[in-house]
Amino acid sequence: MKPAPNLAQTHPPRLSTIERMIFLKEVPFFQQLAVEQLRILAAVCEEQGAAADQRIIYQGEPGGTLYIIVAGQVGIERERETGSVARVATLNRYNYFGEVSLFDGGAYGASAFALQPTRMLTLNRIPLVALIRQYPDLGLVILSELSQRLQQAHSRITELTRVQPGQLVQLFDQLEAQQERPDDEPNAPRP
Repeated sequence: MKPAPNLAQTHPPRLSTIERMIFLKEVPFFQQLAVEQLRILAAVCEEQGAAADQRIIYQGEPGGTLYIIVAGQVGIERERETGSVARVATLNRYNYFGEVSLFDGGAYGASAFALQPTRMLTLNRIPLVALIRQYPDLGLVILSELSQRLQQAHSRITELTRVQPGQLVQLFDQLEAQQERPDDEPNAPRP
């Protein structure tokens, strides 16, 4: 007979406020926060779990929640206009996602799914905005982190576009030539 599963493994205990504070202090998004700010933030975070292969967020659905990985691994994928899907990141403990739509409530720009059983802390927009109104310094710290992420994204885009600029120019020329071709010439040679 197979032994019963260990409940501590299948349903880990919830984190206490102090454990949340300690954990959040290690997350880049919150490293600059003071102890009191961490305490307040930890109190409004919620815990969420996801089984392996479970979708956490869908690209295009309304956002407004920040997800912080406590344990496990999450894949971030973006659907292209062609319908194909590209993995853009694999995230682990202390990584977070959903920050882009956190303040404006816009749609998520990518989908996220658990690659293995995953535990997360979530921070919803409404309690976060209320905290920022009460503690403006908290907003400045978060704005600083978001600005750094934006700068990193711009740097990455610049790196990718500098890799082979000659090929990009060639691709743009081909696209332009295709747009100039009349529709009634389906077999026109391509450059």
